[in-house]
Amino acid sequence: MRFTLSVCLLALPLAVWAQAPLTEAEAVRLGLARADFADLARGATQAAEADVLAAGRLPNPTLSYSRERVDGTPATLEQTWMLEQTFDLSGRRGRQR
Repeated sequence: MRFTLSVCLLALPLAVWAQAPLTEAEAVRLGLARADFADLARGATQAAEADVLAAGRLPNPTLSYSRERVDGTPATLEQTWMLEQTFDLSGRRGRQR
């Protein structure tokens, strides 16, 4: 048992030395070619494109309704409809494009 274990342990460095050395450029190329990194880069690009599209659009308008009694009697009912739209007057959205 000891002899077999000793032979295996001595043969292990020989298997490592038999491999061709990997250069830094090859390691970077192999790492970037992995699907995980390619998906990550593609996702970051798509997120940046979505940010550019969102910067060019106006926010949605808001419609609200309110109903209240002014002095507590049913005859004095006040109803309010309000349509709101936000506009960028500072130019911040234009700088994001």
